[in-house]
Amino acid sequence: MIGFGSIFLALGTLSGCDFWSCENELLQTVLSPDKSLKVVVFERDCGATTGFNRQVAMLKNSGRVPKHASIDSFLCLAGQPRFEVVWLSSTEVRIRYESGSKVFRKSFPGGPVKVSFEEFDKVDGKTKGERKEAK
Repeated sequence: MIGFGSIFLALGTLSGCDFWSCENELLQTVLSPDKSLKVVVFERDCGATTGFNRQVAMLKNSGRVPKHASIDSFLCLAGQPRFEVVWLSSTEVRIRYESGSKVFRKSFPGGPVKVSFEEFDKVDGKTKGERKEAK
């Protein structure tokens, strides 16, 4: 008779992705002007069979980036692009990211903070013009 634990272990092995196989590395933390929130930029690495990706999430100031668990990010890009996070006020933040990376996810986190996105050129850092405002 096969136990529940054996089935769970087999499924995790076959899928190639379990809780402990991915790791988050915090790269940047930028506090809001009123210090109630923070935007974090982190890299998620799930092993040799997957590429790197960089993600952006908004947390309460007391929130932490877990070592292994996934995080509810609102921007996820393939590779290792550069990011710039600029708080314009305690209720508005601009996320600038290096152009050329595949975008896996781009959404608005909701809540009281308005988020805008902007791509910038890898070579000269100039804005490529994309700016999307949250509603």
